[in-house]
Amino acid sequence: MKFFDFSTSFILFQLDLSKIKPKTVSHSPPLPINNVRINIECFAELYEKATSRKQSYFVGSSCKTERVGVVQDFWTDPNADYLPIFSKQNYLIIKTFEHSQVSVPLYPPSLGVQPIRQYGSIEDNFSSFKTIINQSKARTITDYGKIIDLTFEGVPLNAITEIENEKYRFLIQYPIKTINVNEEVKMVQPDTGPILFSDLNHDFEIIMENLELAFIAWNKTDYAEFLVRKEKKLNQEFSVYHYHEVKKMKDKDRNNYPLYYKRSPEEFNTENWTHTPVLIKRELLFCDLEIKHLTGEDQRKIKVKVLLNTLFLPKLGNSKAVRLEEQILDTCVMQDAIERYSHLDLTEDEILEKIEEDEYVESLWAGWGYAGNANKAQGSEWPHVFVDLESAKNFSNSSSWIYTALTRAQESLTILGLDKFESLNSRDLNVEG
Repeated sequence: MKFFDFSTSFILFQLDLSKIKPKTVSHSPPLPINNVRINIECFAELYEKATSRKQSYFVGSSCKTERVGVVQDFWTDPNADYLPIFSKQNYLIIKTFEHSQVSVPLYPPSLGVQPIRQYGSIEDNFSSFKTIINQSKARTITDYGKIIDLTFEGVPLNAITEIENEKYRFLIQYPIKTINVNEEVKMVQPDTGPILFSDLNHDFEIIMENLELAFIAWNKTDYAEFLVRKEKKLNQEFSVYHYHEVKKMKDKDRNNYPLYYKRSPEEFNTENWTHTPVLIKRELLFCDLEIKHLTGEDQRKIKVKVLLNTLFLPKLGNSKAVRLEEQILDTCVMQDAIERYSHLDLTEDEILEKIEEDEYVESLWAGWGYAGNANKAQGSEWPHVFVDLESAKNFSNSSSWIYTALTRAQESLTILGLDKFESLNSRDLNVEG
């Protein structure tokens, strides 16, 4: 997965009155041409399961409605928050006035009253449109302790939220602007927005017209709450648009919320990966490994590549040295992939597509673990423990030793071969829960 650098990614569009008469303005533009650059604040992708169709959405930063190029009186009155959303073909402009009953005519007035949600075709309203996207390779962080460390160090963090139903998958990537952490209980809770939200209950062609804005909060991987922007009635006369409607998304509605962080500040393309003046080289060591899933009904096995260089990272000592070596290894793995594909007659986009699926680029990073018997483990504890009971039934007084093994875990415990002890219960082990 690529890390979306929102701080250097932009939407650019142009209004040129000599080419297209815009249908979204409320006054006669002072200048015949206006070029607009807006930071991208959120990126989402919609996948339709039954077909190969997908759609990308870009959310721009909010600004205020204004007159561009005038001597004074910049702000329109009544004024509105202006937030644009673009796909490759269409736009959705969301305006928020002081209350919902504000009525502003479009220009020219023959177009009628300006709607709060303006939806249409890009080519019918803008003389040009493009996006500037900066991405870099990223790693998923599942260790909350590491997320907390990166938070204190000021490392940029993104999150990806996936919403799913029987028809669609909706992936939302966004920068974590605000995050709450607690190092004592290993708690991480982003509270950030606005991001895109969809209940996915519409046909593919009209999903964009019904997109909503929301803030999101979560502190575990299988649950999140969205605070959705909806109209709220204040009294019989007025209503406002406000973030107030709570949508709770549980495990059945979505998959996970992996975190990503930036590994390299450079834009990823073949030019700056193959023409680096000084390249730090590492001899890369890979091995083939077959992994068996310990959870799930199928217990399937998969074959993967493992980057053995990562076994030596703990020997570097401090965390800054480890992260620097991680970045060097990332660079070398990517350079190796570029060199393997550069001799083929492929375009840059085709090379990048192959790299995204490359088994060496997607190799697992390995760390050290330690194995020992329950007797040796007495008096010690570790954060994550695997207990193998396959051969324990051959020993006398096995219940006591199993109890010793299970109680070595501080945070997580995985038990293998528990089905061999059908008669074993919590009373045998003197444990509850």
